[in-house]
Amino acid sequence: MHYVVIDTNVLVSSLLAEHNKNNKSKPFMVMNNLFYTDNNIIPLYNQDILDEYKDVLSRPIFGFSKLRIGKMINDFKKRALCIDEKLSKDIIEKIEKFKFPDEDDIVFYQVSLSRKPSYLVTGNISHFPVKPFVVTPGEYLEILKGRKITEIRQENNISTKERK
Repeated sequence: MHYVVIDTNVLVSSLLAEHNKNNKSKPFMVMNNLFYTDNNIIPLYNQDILDEYKDVLSRPIFGFSKLRIGKMINDFKKRALCIDEKLSKDIIEKIEKFKFPDEDDIVFYQVSLSRKPSYLVTGNISHFPVKPFVVTPGEYLEILKGRKITEIRQENNISTKERK
């Protein structure tokens, strides 16, 4: 069993792929694994993450109906664990060391640090510190197949050095 935090961009990409009937999209496959397979993956969220999901999905540019957004949010909450506890001093210190390009991303990183083992799945990997648990949708799909993130990144020549 492990936990997973889904960045908003993965959720949006998944719903766009679903709308366009693109079931080969990696974000779509990630979300399909969360919702429709019998696995030991527990999504994590808090109210700030849920609010961002609702806000972004409601933007007119995407054209998602209120009904579709509501269904997705309700399905997600049924499957997921809400994290509402305060962060430890240790976690806060880890977060303060990194300059997040988008401060809205901090909450996703915070929640991913609240449970172990966990993964933060994002299409904007450069917005987060380089850590083995911060992964792209493609990397996460490989992890679900039993592969280790270090071998995936070595194979793809991806740097594992810390970003400042």
